[in-house]
Amino acid sequence: MKSLFITGGRYDFSANLFTEEVPRRVIIGLVPNQNYIGQNQKNPFYFNHHNVRDIELTASGRTYPQFPYNLDYKNNRYARAYHDTQEHLGMACTTESNGISYSMFKTAYCLYVFQMTNAQEDSPGFELIKEGCTAVNIRFAEAVPNEGVTLIAYADMSGENYSSDFVQMPSSDAVHEGIVLCFPDVIEKSPINFFLCLIYLFGAAGTAVAGFYLFLRERRLRRRNGQSVHRQSSL
Repeated sequence: MKSLFITGGRYDFSANLFTEEVPRRVIIGLVPNQNYIGQNQKNPFYFNHHNVRDIELTASGRTYPQFPYNLDYKNNRYARAYHDTQEHLGMACTTESNGISYSMFKTAYCLYVFQMTNAQEDSPGFELIKEGCTAVNIRFAEAVPNEGVTLIAYADMSGENYSSDFVQMPSSDAVHEGIVLCFPDVIEKSPINFFLCLIYLFGAAGTAVAGFYLFLRERRLRRRNGQSVHRQSSL
């Protein structure tokens, strides 16, 4: 979680959000500064659109989203931002709902969600941890109010899914570099990840057993060939 203050009268804003690990997902909302610092009869969860025209994240040379939004809240042109928020939260094309309707998104629940994984979706599979700086760029259609706006950013980091209390088994293979298998909570958190762990472990064990079997088989064949040559020479 991180908060940044945007001074009044500005038409654009750029800042670094995270400087070490690239998050899997980032949720950004804009709150009036008076609401954020706390006042009576002020809602600190009032995420207004503040006439944002475009908002994007950059990390490791990539831009999220790939194409600018070009929003126009006065003319109710914000469908793509609303759809991306629902999709990246796993609510699009499902019977589930987070209670944020299309009209509510504009008035008080304007939250932008950015999926920053390689697959561009919140899949249960393994994702290599990426290092780099994550920056936010915002352009406003109108000047920021004089009181200022507070940007609140929540990041879902890959490292937060693991705990140092787990038994970690790092892979030595260069192909699997960066993948860490964690037990025992991986079974409860994600059965798919546990299944992949079993495949990886049994695959390595199976390779070792197969290699040992081929070694014994070749050794036995050499012994048989040696015995047959010895018999022919004695005859």
